[in-house]
Amino acid sequence: MSSDIIASGVTSPRVGWIASLSNGMTAVETEMTPGEMSSWQQLLRFLKDNNLRITMLRLQHNRQTVVADGKADGFVQCYQLIKSVFTSKETRYHGIGSVFGDLVFLTWMNGMGEVIQDVRPLSEYRVHSTMDWQAEK
Repeated sequence: MSSDIIASGVTSPRVGWIASLSNGMTAVETEMTPGEMSSWQQLLRFLKDNNLRITMLRLQHNRQTVVADGKADGFVQCYQLIKSVFTSKETRYHGIGSVFGDLVFLTWMNGMGEVIQDVRPLSEYRVHSTMDWQAEK
């Protein structure tokens, strides 16, 4: 895993996900570098290689923070683009979710701080989840 995503201290305000790991380390989202795995993909590989799991996942956009349910079976991190049928305006949302059984409870946040919530089947988000990468509880 790139040492860029392991944080010695998390400063605020920031934008992106922040994951607390079962070994006490903290991983943070970093800028995407063309040709490299995303920081989330790097984290998933790090979890598998080191038999770890996420104990807390939060999403921070400047001074606003949402936290995923720490009692979840696993976690999801993803993005979505919502386009208005009336104005054709596109809004990018960043989301984190808590996996419980076959469902993902998602919280989405856009750059303006708007927060929406959603529940979706895990089958739609499994590729973005920790389910196949994390250590057992």
